Amino acid sequence: MPEQNPVQWRQKLESAIQNNAQQAHSRFFQLATVDTKQMPACRTVVFRGFMDSTHALIAHTDVRSEKILQLRNNAHAEICWYFSDTREQFRLTSKITLITGAERLGADIRLAHWLALSDMAQASYALATPGSAIVIEQTPSAKPKNASPPGEAPSANFALLLISPFTVDHLLLAPSPQQRTLYRVQQDGHWNASSIVP
Repeated sequence: MPEQNPVQWRQKLESAIQNNAQQAHSRFFQLATVDTKQMPACRTVVFRGFMDSTHALIAHTDVRSEKILQLRNNAHAEICWYFSDTREQFRLTSKITLITGAERLGADIRLAHWLALSDMAQASYALATPGSAIVIEQTPSAKPKNASPPGEAPSANFALLLISPFTVDHLLLAPSPQQRTLYRVQQDGHWNASSIVP
């Protein structure tokens, strides 16, 4: 019988994050979206924590990046996150909500994340559009100004991704035999957990 536990996969993920904390790469996961030609598009993003009172994961992005258009066309995406010390993988099939300067909902959490960034990270949102051609100037120019110095409103280019999983596939490679558990959210918000063949 599948067991029901609304936070079991979350507990296992948080445990993996903690147990692999000494590895810098444990803060990064791969985020795959679908582009406008229905082709897969994958990139690495930084885990910024969980949204309060939810199981949504948070990442930062630039509203001018290609992933924004992709997510506006199709809000579904998948995370693949591997932890090398504990030898486990999480795949989270998710729906993503964007929090940009255009939405009032989520403005407080967006501001909090903006203020937590270093000056250098904030300044990166004032650079040229991600993916655009690099123009080599013949004469020196001033360095890009920080669009929003610390303590001020976020750059208009700064956005949050709220990644809300509805299926979580957890593969544990360390034991013998290997273990794999599939978690699915139900209509009532509870999660079913089923052991499946690795």
